Amino acid sequence: MKVILTQNVEDLGKKMQIVDVKQGYANNFLFKKNLAMPATKENIKKLEKELAEIAANEAELKALAEKNRELLDGYTMTMKVKSGPEGRLYGAVTTQEIADMLLAEKDINIDKRKIICGNIKDLGTYDIRIKLHQQVEAAIKLVIERE
Repeated sequence: MKVILTQNVEDLGKKMQIVDVKQGYANNFLFKKNLAMPATKENIKKLEKELAEIAANEAELKALAEKNRELLDGYTMTMKVKSGPEGRLYGAVTTQEIADMLLAEKDINIDKRKIICGNIKDLGTYDIRIKLHQQVEAAIKLVIERE
């Protein structure tokens, strides 16, 4: 029996996937727990429509990420922070501070979890990677100077 999974099912498949299972398994487990629905013509048409919408949305998000990458690639940001005489910072530069600075300077809102950088605790220049999309990444430079 063919069913459309409505949720990820371990060892069977992922959400929105059509799989072939035994009828008893479908009736007694998958349908009762709302993990799947029968793969009727109407349900398959709905699934195809949803998948097309998801693909269009994904293409739109990727295009926006590409546009943002063009704005960010090679960009150099300068941040002035308080530091000790030997160049150690009082604290560290956080990804949230980098995200706030990008929003202020470039008007691009980026989630702090998408900014990839090491621990920034010294003065100097750092390479920062920003994951804008699963397949799109930008690289910027961050210059940390004494205030």
